[in-house]
Amino acid sequence: MLFRSGPSTGTYIVGRVNQHWSDFDKPPIPDQADVAEYQKVIGGYVESMVAMYYESMPKISNPPSPGMAPKFDEVITFHVRYSKGSDFRSAISRIYDAAQKTKWPVNFEWYTLASGGNTGTFVLLLPRNNWADFEDKPDVKPFRDMLKEAFGQSEADSIVDRIDRSVESETTEIIQFHPELSYLPGK
Repeated sequence: MLFRSGPSTGTYIVGRVNQHWSDFDKPPIPDQADVAEYQKVIGGYVESMVAMYYESMPKISNPPSPGMAPKFDEVITFHVRYSKGSDFRSAISRIYDAAQKTKWPVNFEWYTLASGGNTGTFVLLLPRNNWADFEDKPDVKPFRDMLKEAFGQSEADSIVDRIDRSVESETTEIIQFHPELSYLPGK
C-alpha cells in the first residue's frame, strides 16, 4: 500500500492481516531470515521504518466481500482523548448497529492501535474501488440520516455528540493498494 495523500504521502505500508499475537511466537519465516532478505532487497532504498500493530475490530466492521481488495482506502484516524475511549467505542458500536438495522450499503473497517504510537488511536478504513468512489452517492443515505432512520433524531444526535466530545483530533489520508507488490495467499 502506498500513501497517496496526507503527511505520509509517498510512504509504503507493509502489513500482514488476519494475524494473532501468538503467530509472532512462531513466524513462518524466522525474524533473522526476514530481516536479512529485507536488507538485501529493499533496505538500501528505505530512509526509515516504523513498526505499528493494529487490532481489527470485526464485531463493529462491515468489510467488503473477502478477496475483493479495493484499489484505494480512505483512512480516517481518530485520536481519542485520554479516558474517553469507552465513550468512543460505545458510539462506534452504535453506528455499526444503525448500519445493520438500516442495511446501509457502506463498507467500513475499524482498527485500534495496539502498540507503536499514541494510545487512543482508532482507524476507520473506507474502501474505494476507484477515484469516482470518493464522491457522495445520491442513492446512499448520508451518515446522519442513516443514524436518524435507525434510532430517531435524539439518539442520532447523542451518538454524534459522544464522538465529538471524545475525539481530540482526526486525520484523513488515502492509501492505494499495489497488487504487483503484494503477496496474497490462495484461498
